Amino acid sequence: MTVSKLTLQKNLTDALILMVKTVGDRELNSVSFNPLEPQFENILKTTWTDLENERYVTPNHEQDNEYYTLLPKGWLKGIQEDNDSFQNRLHELSKALNAKIKGPVERKAVGRHRALAGTEELAKETGIPEGFICNAIDCDLIGVYLKRKGAKWMDNSNRGKLICIPNNFGQPL
Repeated sequence: MTVSKLTLQKNLTDALILMVKTVGDRELNSVSFNPLEPQFENILKTTWTDLENERYVTPNHEQDNEYYTLLPKGWLKGIQEDNDSFQNRLHELSKALNAKIKGPVERKAVGRHRALAGTEELAKETGIPEGFICNAIDCDLIGVYLKRKGAKWMDNSNRGKLICIPNNFGQPL
């Protein structure tokens, strides 16, 4: 039986939305998905291959089971397809990061002409869960969705902990 291109695309979108909802406010790398779980019973086997080929997920093999982890590109696509419920959080995060740039000099990194912010500190200040903050930074949600210069991790060893905010943060791309 041949499945239409439109059906395949809808199935891929449905899978991404299910994964985004399952991730919720957790960091992407903290959640694995098993295609055999009941919530994925309507997701075609070929969709998992398509998700992997599009680099929306990465496979993790555990014994005889295939598990997948949602990648930032997949989270971004899924969150945009789901609805715009993330907009308020994104605007609050952007506002909080912008305030760090305009804050007192002691908040700025010495000699680097940029500000730094910890995810834990931002979560406490804004009420936005750390997982959402990490996922938003990982996929440059500010750049992609708001079309503005976003923030990045200070470096790989500080991923999930310390955000580097450039002086031109928030400027149009």
